[in-house]
Amino acid sequence: MSTQDGRPATVSQQPNDFKPALPVDPAGSSVMGEQAVAGAAAELSVETIIQVIAASQPGMAGYWDEHLRCRFANPAYQAWFGKTQDEMRGRTIQNLQGDELFKKNEPHIRLALEGIEQSFERKLIKPNGAVAWLWVRYFPHRMNDKVIGFVALVLDITERKLTEHALQASETRLLDAKAVANIGSWETDLTSLDVIWSAQTYKIFDLDAKTFQASHPAFLEFVHPHDRAAVDAAFLKSLGHKGANSIEHRIVSATGVTKYVQERWRIECDPQGLPVRALGTCQDVTETKSADEAKRQIADRLALATRASGVGIWDYDIVGNKIVWDDAMYALYGIAPTQFANFYEAWHSSVHPEDQARSDEEVQRAIRGEGEFDTEFRIRRPDGTVRNIRAVAMVQRDADGLALRMVGSNWDITEQKHNEVALQASLREKEALLKEVHHRVKNNLQVITSLLRLEAGRSAVADTKEVLGSMRGRIRTMAQLHETLYRSGTFASVDLGVYLGQVATQAFKSQELHGDLVRLALNLGSVNVGMDQATAAGLLLNELISNCLKHGFPEGRAGEVRVELQPAHEQGKPSDDRWCLCVRDSGVGLAADFEEKRKTSLGLQLVHDLSDQFGGILVIDSVAGQGVRFNVVFTVQAPAALVMPP
Repeated sequence: MSTQDGRPATVSQQPNDFKPALPVDPAGSSVMGEQAVAGAAAELSVETIIQVIAASQPGMAGYWDEHLRCRFANPAYQAWFGKTQDEMRGRTIQNLQGDELFKKNEPHIRLALEGIEQSFERKLIKPNGAVAWLWVRYFPHRMNDKVIGFVALVLDITERKLTEHALQASETRLLDAKAVANIGSWETDLTSLDVIWSAQTYKIFDLDAKTFQASHPAFLEFVHPHDRAAVDAAFLKSLGHKGANSIEHRIVSATGVTKYVQERWRIECDPQGLPVRALGTCQDVTETKSADEAKRQIADRLALATRASGVGIWDYDIVGNKIVWDDAMYALYGIAPTQFANFYEAWHSSVHPEDQARSDEEVQRAIRGEGEFDTEFRIRRPDGTVRNIRAVAMVQRDADGLALRMVGSNWDITEQKHNEVALQASLREKEALLKEVHHRVKNNLQVITSLLRLEAGRSAVADTKEVLGSMRGRIRTMAQLHETLYRSGTFASVDLGVYLGQVATQAFKSQELHGDLVRLALNLGSVNVGMDQATAAGLLLNELISNCLKHGFPEGRAGEVRVELQPAHEQGKPSDDRWCLCVRDSGVGLAADFEEKRKTSLGLQLVHDLSDQFGGILVIDSVAGQGVRFNVVFTVQAPAALVMPP
């Protein structure tokens, strides 16, 4: 494996295809079972990915949250990007992959965030010109029926692809050879031992037909020394055999290259039955041999990976009711091969009694073709211990759709289950703690407002009463935010429309200046913002409503104060991230000396400061006798993630 920029990286690779399982080869190859292991990994939760794949499986694994920021990357993923865990964490997938690659992957990413599992291959050209093939799978991570991120499993399948391409090229050459008689042919006169070779045969031996005189002894000189005796013996033995003959052996060509060739021939006899001529073909099978060796090495490495990760492979003959387990399966179930009867019922008896009916039905549903076999169940080992098992399988069918066998895998997820329980308990504990904090802060702020109310009641100075009243309103606004967070159960963000509606209602009631003469009208949209932005918005709204009620309706004047929160319009269209908070009244409008008072009024200074803190731009419009309007256009700031203090 190499990094994204082409630098070498020391990481184990998944050499084989990581797709749903296929049949087991009659010769004993475990390729199909091993591919089923890959299908199993696609359904694991985030914790399993971290614990199982990152710890023991080859390939790259990472976790991306709903904002496409990296939250985890295993060593192979880090090596691919050439960055450390800390350097990757928090960065967006677009930033790490680059715009071009992100654009290709974005449709799959979006579907994963919609809860649709994704699987695809990607061909890359590295900066150094090398070609790399990746197999990618995205597993959506749901919490409370909402997708909050996805797990990315990435395997470098370049070696497999190169092997496939080599095989395809070899097959193409073989077809071309048959089409134009490009398989080398030869003829040997058994009386004189003179030999006639075709042009392709000379090419296989890297010889020039103009300078080399072909003969049987000369041919034997090019046969590999270790194979020479066997080739000569096979040829001599065929002289008494009229049927077809064949042998595979090595040659050392004129250029010193060792090749594998497949020789096929037959013997022709004279009327008296004496052999007089041998006619045959010579085919270069070096590429096929190399590909077979590459496949064997890939299978060996995959088998080693499955053993290291504790994944067990099984093969269920549905027609014959026979089950074959590998060694890892026996280890998972805690039994010896001599203790297992190899029947379906033997596996069934190992399943926990409470899970037997369900697991049986899931097997039958898969056999009937009503769904994939992908499940979890408990087993009870002979020593009495109970373990949690994850199982996946694929059903093989004949041409008529009849189920013949199931090939699948099992692995132990007991530790994962324990960790999930512990994680949920910890999460509930932290939520309870945060609720308690907000509740206590709200109560403390209410105590302060009560103290201010008592102090205002003791004072005979009107200005003091007014100042203390304003302070009570501001503190009450902050207390209302903590109350909203406490009751909603969400602590990083708040629905600004709901919160401002509560602030406006409370601020209106607390003034007690106009009775029912002045009405409050609300038109508030819904948008989530972080706590900091919500705090500034609440305080700003409190100041604006106080200003309207205090100065807009003198001498018992009736009217209306209207509060609106709606998307801002830009070029005639509503914006996605820019909103407008508007507070307007139908009062007397601004005083003539408003600009002078603006410089010395604490309330108006707070309005400007809070607008800046809110991230907004304040615009004030007023017409004498028709009221005033305060518009604050702001950009919604994404809620920041909660960080526990050290």
